[in-house]
Amino acid sequence: RNKTSIYTDWLTVILFFVLILMATVRVSYSKYLDHLFQSMLNYPTSFRMFREKNYSFFHGAYRLEIYFYFTLSIFVFQLLNYFQINVGYSNFLLFILCLASVLIYYLLKKGIYILLGSVFEGLPETREYLFNMDNFNRIGGLFLFPFVLLIAFSPFKTPAFIVLAGIFVFMFFYFFLIQRGILILMKKQFSKFYLFLYLCSLEFLPLFLIYSIVIN
Repeated sequence: RNKTSIYTDWLTVILFFVLILMATVRVSYSKYLDHLFQSMLNYPTSFRMFREKNYSFFHGAYRLEIYFYFTLSIFVFQLLNYFQINVGYSNFLLFILCLASVLIYYLLKKGIYILLGSVFEGLPETREYLFNMDNFNRIGGLFLFPFVLLIAFSPFKTPAFIVLAGIFVFMFFYFFLIQRGILILMKKQFSKFYLFLYLCSLEFLPLFLIYSIVIN
């Protein structure tokens, strides 16, 4: 049946680029992918990856980093269109805005984490948490991409279930990361006050502010 689509060829090109990135990592860095998935479920594996810093895996990690940022930006763009949140831009400019916002958000977040880690003398633990955050983001991007494809090319007029499933996948990995962060900081006998400060100021508060801005 006919479907009214807001998408144009530029989105197909970007999705194809993201797919190429994933394929190159799968072919050239399959061992890194194995370790990456193990690190999600096994903390000792994650800690070993953090300590060893295998430079042969860096190219695969960087490609998955780009993969995640593009996938999340496309998903945010799709959410804005699905919920009919009009920000006054054309579709392509809206996507560019989403990509820039995602990049700025994560760069600022990492910078503030490192700053607080230096101030409160918890820089090693902070770096380990950021390493885990990158790993979870890369894995989350791999799981989120199929939902992005389904939203873009689904024959359904309103793919509500697919959208909700994509949100659930993102939130699942996000709270899994929070749990890993608490585990890291508690194992290092990190102050509970600093732990509370970290989570409230750098995880929950920014999300609440973003939600408030979008709704208003």
